[in-house]
Amino acid sequence: MLVSIVIPIYNAERYIEKCVTSLFEQTYKDIEYIFVDDASNDRSLSRLEAIINRYEERRDFVRILHHKKNRGSAMARCTGLLQAKGDYLIQVDSDDYVAPEYIERLATKVQEDDSDVAICDFNYIYGNGKVKKAGIGPMCQNRDECLCHLLSGKLHNGLWNKLVRRSLFSDYKITFVKGVDMFDDKSVMYKILFFAKKISYIDEQLYFYNKTNPNSISSQSKILAIKPAIKLNDMMDDFFAVNDMAKEDTQAITLGLNYYKISIMGLILLYDNERMIERNMSHFVDRKWRKRDIMRQPTIPYYYKLAVMCYHGHFYVGVRILRGLLRTFKSFK
Repeated sequence: MLVSIVIPIYNAERYIEKCVTSLFEQTYKDIEYIFVDDASNDRSLSRLEAIINRYEERRDFVRILHHKKNRGSAMARCTGLLQAKGDYLIQVDSDDYVAPEYIERLATKVQEDDSDVAICDFNYIYGNGKVKKAGIGPMCQNRDECLCHLLSGKLHNGLWNKLVRRSLFSDYKITFVKGVDMFDDKSVMYKILFFAKKISYIDEQLYFYNKTNPNSISSQSKILAIKPAIKLNDMMDDFFAVNDMAKEDTQAITLGLNYYKISIMGLILLYDNERMIERNMSHFVDRKWRKRDIMRQPTIPYYYKLAVMCYHGHFYVGVRILRGLLRTFKSFK
C-alpha cells in the first residue's frame, strides 16, 4: 500500500532537517514524498537537497514541486494533493517531526480495519523543552461524534495526525480553499470525517507538534484569523445545508457547529477592529443561545463566552471592558 506524504515548505530552514530526517527514517518503506516549495526565500531548499543526498534509498520516491510566487499554505497543500498517487495520504508541517513508526502504525491500522481515516495522538513541543501529550482518547466512536469533537476543538483539526484514504478527496471533490490558510486543515477535515465510512484510532503519540516557531500560521495575530474563520463558518453552513442531514442523527453535529460559532463570535467581539464588529457579527445575527448553553462550552475560553453573553444581553459596555482587560493583560506579558 503506497502512502503519500505532502510537506508544504515556506522559509523552514531552521526546522526542515529534523522534519525530513524523521520522515526518511520511517520504518514503513512504501512512501512517496511530495515537497511543495511555496516560493521560499531562505535556504530551505538547499538544506532539503542536502538531506536527500544522505538518503539515497529514498531519492527515487521524492518529488519537489515549486510555486513561482507565495500562494499560502492552503494552495501548497492543494498542489501536493493533486500530484499524490498513494492509496492513502497524510500532510506533515515542515517545522514538526514524527516518530520512526509513524506511517507504519497508521498504515497497519487502516489495513486491519479497512478504515477511511486513522487518527493518532501527538505531543506538543515547547521552547523550554517541555513536552505535553495531546490527543483525543477513544472518544470518536462514529462519524457524528468525531465531527462534534472536531468542531468543538476536542479533536485537533490537524491533517498531520490523520491518514486519509486518497479517494475521499476525489470522490467527494474535497480540496483546499484559497485564502483559508489559518484553517486549511479544518476546511477539509470536516468534509473528510463527514464522508468517511469508518474511522480508526491509535492510542500513541506519533507526531511532534512544534510550538516554538514564531512564524507559523498558528502563531499569527488573532485579528488575522477573523476573516478566514468567518469564511470557514459560511462554508460549513453551506456544506451542511446542501448535504441533507435530516436523514441522519445530527444532534452531535449541530452541537459542534454551535461550539464553533460561539468561539468565532468571541474572537470577533474581543479582537476585531471596532468598526468591523457589527458587520462581521451579521454572519451570526440569527444565533441566540441561552446563558447556560454558552457557558457550558468546554473548549472555548471563558472570556470569549462572557463576551458573547454580554453581546446577546445588549450589554456592550461589558464587551468593551473585556477588550480593555485583554489589552492591559497583553501589555504586561
